[in-house]
Amino acid sequence: MKPFWRHEEIETCHSTQSLAIEMVRRGNYQGPFSLSASRQTDGVGQRGNPWVDSGMAVALSLAWQVQGEESKPDDRWPSWISLWVQQALVDYAPEIKQVLRLKWPNDLVISDQKLGGVLVSQFAHEGQTFRVAGIGINLAWINPQPQTFSATDLQSVLGRPVDRSQVVKRILKEIAHGLQTAKDKDLLDTAVLDLRAPPKSLGDATGK
Repeated sequence: MKPFWRHEEIETCHSTQSLAIEMVRRGNYQGPFSLSASRQTDGVGQRGNPWVDSGMAVALSLAWQVQGEESKPDDRWPSWISLWVQQALVDYAPEIKQVLRLKWPNDLVISDQKLGGVLVSQFAHEGQTFRVAGIGINLAWINPQPQTFSATDLQSVLGRPVDRSQVVKRILKEIAHGLQTAKDKDLLDTAVLDLRAPPKSLGDATGK
């Protein structure tokens, strides 16, 4: 089966999300693509804040074209993408299923400590509409941790080494499946809205 994403691994870049947008605007779009960097020098977080690099992280952005009804702006996309990322992480490490949850609208947290986040943007280029999802997951906290917020990392939670490439592959697979099947968006919305319930994975919400 042909891969859904045309994937590229980069050692260092300013921001995978900014780079993905630049590539589209330069006319390099040839179907859905993804970029993953070992290090970002100017990562983008929520509300224009910088993304703080833990030292070993998933810095991943995905770009795809949208048409028709799908091209209408929809503020649910960050939560949908976050739930797909949540399921990918649970697939990789089933032991976190009961503790990993979504903090509305787009943060992934364990015990109220931030593990990662999702940022989704939409823009038009030459009469076509594109969507870009930027995903950041702390895998191991190597750099000094800022005092301004409480964060955690997957390696500390699991107590064992984490395979970055496998985490990226799981995320790419889960989001591709979600986009190709437009799967269970009513149930996704239920999972997003029911944030006061005990922590759930997307699998719990959809019966996967």
